[in-house]
Amino acid sequence: MTQQRALILLHPGFEEMEAVAPIDYTAHPSTRAELGAARLDSVVIDGAIITSRGAGTATEFALAIVERLCGLDCAREIAESICWPHTL
Repeated sequence: MTQQRALILLHPGFEEMEAVAPIDYTAHPSTRAELGAARLDSVVIDGAIITSRGAGTATEFALAIVERLCGLDCAREIAESICWPHTL
């Protein structure tokens, strides 16, 4: 059996899901009133859930996904190829 993966884009109302399965997550600053438990990190990984704050963190988010799917070496190779100045 192949492993299933999903990309879930959340909207206000996500806090209702938190009551069922609490997770660590981050979210865009504009959702702070609705998602008060959101962490301020650019990207947060909690098990199989990877969240990002917004468009400005897209590269870090993408590299986190690559790392999860393909491994750290692959993510580092891509980061270097796009001149990503941060350490993974």
